[in-house]
Amino acid sequence: MNPEVLIDARNQEPPGPLYAALDALAVLEPGQYLHFRIHREPLMLFPQLDGGGFDYYAVGEADDNWHILIWRRGDSVAASGARHCERDIAGAAP
Repeated sequence: MNPEVLIDARNQEPPGPLYAALDALAVLEPGQYLHFRIHREPLMLFPQLDGGGFDYYAVGEADDNWHILIWRRGDSVAASGARHCERDIAGAAP
């Protein structure tokens, strides 16, 4: 099982990216995190995450593309994987 589930929704129009992220989160296995890429800040997603038992890390790039790493609250294995990915993203930032 790959710990990272990647959804690249940078070319999708709303509300497609939101639904894609929520669908992926509904079937996220223990130890997995979602790496969600989108071309704008996903303001409608954050309240869903906060109220749905998820932790996340979000970073916007200079070109307004976003990386959002999402895992189930309390899943230390997934959190560790997301933190590793977070370091890779931060290291790649200009």
